[in-house]
Amino acid sequence: ANSFYLAILETFSQVLIPGFSIMLTHKPDWHLALLILTHFVLVLSALCLPLYAARSMNAIFIGVKIVGLWVTVCAGMSYLVTGTHRSQDTGKLLYGGLGLG
Repeated sequence: ANSFYLAILETFSQVLIPGFSIMLTHKPDWHLALLILTHFVLVLSALCLPLYAARSMNAIFIGVKIVGLWVTVCAGMSYLVTGTHRSQDTGKLLYGGLGLG
């Protein structure tokens, strides 16, 4: 049952995320907020609806969702700080935050 609900959420997110990017081109604050909200819902669903029987597989599955949220938050912080969508700034925040920069 969990796989059914997670598949529906994944499908909606695969439609919503590009849809937000197209529809909210001129409203970057709304775009950022809705992207973060979408990724946050995906993380919560992965935490609340375990998909695999093995805890290690669930940890990997949840980790992938958390990384998606982390990248979205770093891109949003980069935009809020610089006012532009430059990938160099996002990369500095992303790798710097992971201790790799």
